[in-house]
Amino acid sequence: ANIAAATKLISSLDKMFDFITDSVERKKTVVAAYNAGQGHIWDAIRLARKYGSNPQKWSNIEKYLLLKSKPKYYNDKVVKLGYFRAQHTSRFVKDVFATYNKYISLKIDKCNIRAVRKKRLILP
Repeated sequence: ANIAAATKLISSLDKMFDFITDSVERKKTVVAAYNAGQGHIWDAIRLARKYGSNPQKWSNIEKYLLLKSKPKYYNDKVVKLGYFRAQHTSRFVKDVFATYNKYISLKIDKCNIRAVRKKRLILP
């Protein structure tokens, strides 16, 4: 049930941020919204737009998300949810993508899997 709910939420967030045309940038934004909540991400997007940064780049969204811990930014009239400590969310996105990239780099073909199983290094 938890996996089904998370999948549904991620799908919904992906549609919500579909204006971000680069799929990797959108995935990073979706992961951040999954962690922080969509409202804080929208606040950061509005701040990025206001200050002339490209809101389609995760690095720009992240920058303004991190700035939401400073009064100048969390008190800005484009910000709806106010103060936010974004260090955890920023680290979460980095960790998720670092883990994803590690898994992608582990390209074990069927022959290697069979060989490892025969040596009983992993369970069948």
